[in-house]
Amino acid sequence: MTPTTPPRGIILVVDDEDVVCRAMSRSLKYGLGGAFEIEMARSGPEALEILEILDREGEPLLAVVSDVVMPGMTGDELLLTIHQRWPRMVKMLVTGQADASMVARVQQQTNLAACFGKPWDRSKLLDTLRTEIRTTWGI
Repeated sequence: MTPTTPPRGIILVVDDEDVVCRAMSRSLKYGLGGAFEIEMARSGPEALEILEILDREGEPLLAVVSDVVMPGMTGDELLLTIHQRWPRMVKMLVTGQADASMVARVQQQTNLAACFGKPWDRSKLLDTLRTEIRTTWGI
């Protein structure tokens, strides 16, 4: 990719903790070499609002990486809503409080690509995201 090549799609990071959201976004931005535009949301409702706006603008919505435990709408509720509206999006969870039954349910209901613990393994997360985007979107 040359410096003038625009990003080829959107990856949305959702976490109610600002420091975690920014760290994940930076990790994805630099780890993926700027190939994708990284957007951030601090809540489920904000994430849905951002996705609706980007979708109306015709932006390719490739993936969402969400925390699970957030006030209001939890990450699993968010991914279910996203899956109903944008079923092809790659969906991943990052959580400090993984519940195996919740993860299994989300996998079954949304085609969850992966669930990572906090702190996440940067290289595994990047490799999984690259593979899932390539497999799902061919890029």
